[in-house]
Amino acid sequence: MVDLGCQPVLKAKADVAPFAGFYMLRAVLAAASLTGSVSLMGTPNIAIAQPTAQTAESSVQNKVQLSQVTVIIEGFRNDRGDALLALFRGAEAFPKQPENAELRELTTIQKGKARFVLTGLNPGLFALSVLHDEDRDRKVKTGLFGIPREGIGFSRDARGMFGPPSFGDARLMLSPGVNLTVTIRMHYY
Repeated sequence: MVDLGCQPVLKAKADVAPFAGFYMLRAVLAAASLTGSVSLMGTPNIAIAQPTAQTAESSVQNKVQLSQVTVIIEGFRNDRGDALLALFRGAEAFPKQPENAELRELTTIQKGKARFVLTGLNPGLFALSVLHDEDRDRKVKTGLFGIPREGIGFSRDARGMFGPPSFGDARLMLSPGVNLTVTIRMHYY
């Protein structure tokens, strides 16, 4: 405990008075940060809790409840290759720049289906894209006019006209602390 024993010393009203409260508060906070408690001019001691890494982490978790998304993908034409999933938080890169996605995952395909469980996600808007990467080159193979030769799928079963769907067509809202299940159907052209 530190007793500051502060007695205001005024030189001239115009000189100190407007800032007296500020300087007093500054001194109290400085003493508190050093010792954890402070005595203010005869008032009862005020204990100030020192945050720890654990209390700071739990405080953040209490403020933002993380969520989980389970993604079930159906309709693969075969089990060759991998299923690649990308989670986007905005329209800037969706879906043509998966390297700029917030999250990218891959898994094997079994009996024409794949499943992903994404944990620890922050709430908010997001969209998903899936690629059936049959040749495992981690890129969409395209044919004439840029039409995909491998299977693709998007959240909300979004489809674009003469190109991929927009982020707005595929977007979903993830609420705090929710476990959401999303089913995506693969499409081949």
